[in-house]
Order: sequence, then structure tokens, then C-alpha cells
Amino acid sequence: MATWYFKPSSDSNFETLGNWWSNVNGTGSNPSVIPWTTSATAGDNLQYATGSSGDAILSLHGTKLGNGFSITGTCYVNIKRNGSNFNNDGSIIRIRTISFYVYITSTCY
Repeated sequence: MATWYFKPSSDSNFETLGNWWSNVNGTGSNPSVIPWTTSATAGDNLQYATGSSGDAILSLHGTKLGNGFSITGTCYVNIKRNGSNFNNDGSIIRIRTISFYVYITSTCY
């Protein structure tokens, strides 16, 4: 299990590997795959890098989180889906369990 820190680089996309960093200050290495898209990354934790904020924009028809497996990592990053959240009410996801391709059993803050 790893912790990946979100610090937008050229865009704010969840799918951009260059937005995820191994060090809390937004430096270090980038993951080899997008977090939470393989069973090997299902337990990874997602947090903001120091001084970072904003939404991680998830492509509606692109990246599939937890495609066939349960995600168990902890999320402290606001995740929006192409401008709307998983509930389609325009707010940021801040619920404990969500259903998006699979049931995600991680804790989101």
C-alpha cells in the first residue's frame, strides 16, 4: 500500500500520472499506473500534497476506478466527475461509500 499525493501539474485530471507524487511536498516519483485502477493499487491512500487543493477531475467515460475489485484505500482528495460529482448534484464527493463501477469501501473525507 502506497500513499499518493495529488498536486496538479498541467491539468487537474485524476488520470494524469504527473498529478500524483510519492512525497507529501508534491515531489518524488509518479505512480506507474493511475491509482485505484488496478487491484494492486486498491489499498493505496490518496491525499493532497502540501499546499495543494482543488478537485481531481475524473473522466466520465475514461478511467474506471475499481474495475472488478473493491477499493479499500483512504481518500482525502475531492474527486469530481467531469464537472459534476457522483451524485450529479454539482457538489464534491464526501460520502463514506459510493458506487461507481464497483462498491468502493474506502473512507472519503
